Amino acid sequence: MRSKKIRGNATLIGSGNTVTGACSGIAGGEANQVAPGAEWTVIGGGFNNTVSSSGNAILGGVNNNDTALPGVMIAGNNINAASGPLIPNALHVNGLWANGLPLWTGGLGFTINQVFKVPYGMPGPAGASVLFIM
Repeated sequence: MRSKKIRGNATLIGSGNTVTGACSGIAGGEANQVAPGAEWTVIGGGFNNTVSSSGNAILGGVNNNDTALPGVMIAGNNINAASGPLIPNALHVNGLWANGLPLWTGGLGFTINQVFKVPYGMPGPAGASVLFIM
């Protein structure tokens, strides 16, 4: 078994993982790291993942890094600065399966906070936030 390093109030399970941020944890995996100063964070497992900012989470996967941005949650593999720009306060995933969403066909037949599909090339309803799934 490889060495484990813990500092502060932390939970550590797995092999070769390091937690130096207070009130943080790694629930499994290998070679994962919660960096100093990254408090209230979690890595769910996986291999070679790094959390460097407080309040962030990596759910698992391989070679993920929050690049020290606040409010980042990662689910997938190889999500880091090299894979493209990360933005703060966002969920970053390799893919999102959204089955069974209602189709918006125009008009005002929708409610606030509803998620729906908009056919390609058709503008969404006025005032709506846009979710791009490609």
